[in-house]
Amino acid sequence: MEMVSKDISNNDALDDAKTGAEMCPTADNPPAFEEYAIRVDGISKCFESYGYQQFRHVPGILVKSVKTALKSIKPRLLGQFIDSNQLKGFWAINNVTLDVKKGEVLGIIGRNGSGKTTLLKLITKVTHPTAGRIEVYGRISALLGVGTGFHPMFTGRQNVYLGGMVLGLTKEEVDERFDDIVAFSEIGDAIDKRVQHYSSGMRSRLGFAVAVQLRAEILLLDEVLAVGDVGFQRKCLKEIINMRNSGRTILLVSHNTNAIKTYCDRAVLLEEGRIVRDGVPADVVSYYLSHMFDEGKVKSIGDNAERMGDGSIYIKQFWFEDEMSRRVSSPVCGEVVTLCFEYFCQDPVNTKNVELGVALRDAGGRSLIRISTEKTAMRFESVKKSGVIRVTIARVPLIAGDYSFDYRMTADGEEADYIVNAAEFAVAEGDFFGTGMCETHSPIVVDQTWSLHDLRPEEKAENVKNDALGG
Repeated sequence: MEMVSKDISNNDALDDAKTGAEMCPTADNPPAFEEYAIRVDGISKCFESYGYQQFRHVPGILVKSVKTALKSIKPRLLGQFIDSNQLKGFWAINNVTLDVKKGEVLGIIGRNGSGKTTLLKLITKVTHPTAGRIEVYGRISALLGVGTGFHPMFTGRQNVYLGGMVLGLTKEEVDERFDDIVAFSEIGDAIDKRVQHYSSGMRSRLGFAVAVQLRAEILLLDEVLAVGDVGFQRKCLKEIINMRNSGRTILLVSHNTNAIKTYCDRAVLLEEGRIVRDGVPADVVSYYLSHMFDEGKVKSIGDNAERMGDGSIYIKQFWFEDEMSRRVSSPVCGEVVTLCFEYFCQDPVNTKNVELGVALRDAGGRSLIRISTEKTAMRFESVKKSGVIRVTIARVPLIAGDYSFDYRMTADGEEADYIVNAAEFAVAEGDFFGTGMCETHSPIVVDQTWSLHDLRPEEKAENVKNDALGG
């Protein structure tokens, strides 16, 4: 089925689009429990603010709680949306409607505080919605944080059985899967130690192992790719692929946008508790990266630096654009980016053969990469009074971090505008190799291809010769 990315500014429009046929299952229109794993209809969650809760405030808090409950009891019973003006507080989720089909891998992205984790908690009934209705067709296993659901005073073994009981499994069913859970977690004899003595890495390993090995039909994962070492993250990704191939339904919350694009069938973008984008992962991620920050996209150059050159042509400001020519705050490792320089020319008629070179430096000032029109033989023979010089980099070769750049602009071989440490910028984390893992060691990432072969005949002959000579 072809999926089209769409903006959602009013979830009521989705309700209006539903037809009466949904209420009458047929061969062409199966009942919801056969097609869907999760159905979320107009849910909202409000966390009310009571201020500093001293003991003397308790009566007032109780009265306010009763009033709030009475005010919302009718909409709750009818499953109606409660207007945010009726209740005062923080609306973590605000009128969200979302259907997840069986076997679908749904990625959920958004800035911190956008409501991602709260949405998962509502689906798992860790907390209850202020309004709306949630239908879940199947058994849910969730990992909503490092060690979530573990009792610190219980051993790892006891917590595994506790997790199985929560999912409705019998002791015999957990027994069958226990060895696989321990093997996957790689915590060895620590399985019989209290969880309170586990490191965060051990908790995350055991938590993920329990979540995936107990084989619930629906799996909710919140930032599992942000914890643990590289080996654990690789194992998580491999297991997600296996679960996807087996037809299990997965909801994956992650800031690793490349993992979302690689492993998810569909993605949604949350902003201030609302779904603002729903569709093809690549489109949703691109939209997210281009709208991640509303300010600071166009940056001045050389405000606090000394300019050199005759000033016949000079650069005033710069910005970044993605592959769809939308301005973005930061380039992403492994993604297409265009670096744009806005220039001004004093005398366009007599300014010829303009060239520009840019040297990229790391936070410590070390020179990493140089890009230039000179080395690529792409000089500009003539320019206008003002305009934009763009250079497109097919795949950003820098890992996440802070960087700066120098630049030098010449006209007819004469220095026109030269600034050392002209401006600073940041590179966002990205999956350069498309494996779901991000390089974090070397500041520069390069394309590479690995292969395994037998020795060539001439290489074998050389080895035999060396052995004969005692080399």
